[in-house]
Amino acid sequence: MPVRYEQVHTDPELYLFHDVITDAEIHLLKDIASGKLERSTTRSKTENVTENRVSHTAWLANTSHPVLRRLAHRIAEVTQLFAFRGLHRPPSRGATAGIQSYGIGGFYNTHNDVLYKFLPEDKLNDVRAGGRTAFPEAGIALTPQKGAAVLWFNMKRNGNFNPRTLHGGCPVLLGQKWVANRWIRENANFLRRPCSTDPLA
Repeated sequence: MPVRYEQVHTDPELYLFHDVITDAEIHLLKDIASGKLERSTTRSKTENVTENRVSHTAWLANTSHPVLRRLAHRIAEVTQLFAFRGLHRPPSRGATAGIQSYGIGGFYNTHNDVLYKFLPEDKLNDVRAGGRTAFPEAGIALTPQKGAAVLWFNMKRNGNFNPRTLHGGCPVLLGQKWVANRWIRENANFLRRPCSTDPLA
């Protein structure tokens, strides 16, 4: 599937893919997720906490609907990464899509995703005001675009974590924001994106 994309930043390595999801697929994802949305949490050392984010999340296994399986393979195709781990296994974070809904005032404080090397984030709607994804260490913020996907690399090629991937969801000021996250693990992609021995890479 040919997709238009652009490299938005080099450090962190960050790409924007246009028109990855169709309107019909977006409608299906929202419909499937709507009955399963629960208050979003983040994980501390001992418990789930909510003060770092205001949103609702539905976890959807790749195998739970044909559209999820199709999108998992499409992400693998456009990113050239192994992105559908667990399609034939019990659901895990690498085998699910996290569908998030942010109402007015919804946000996600800045954080890092240190366990995952690649993180594509699909935008399921345009937001009337606010709701950008900000990378403060890199000095950039991306405005939600319906049907687009953002991919960034949490780790450098030398295996070190890149602190410049610190990111957060700015508050929604008007309207609603829907996103779909999929985490792609590093160890599944060591042949497709080889590591480097260069300590600065």
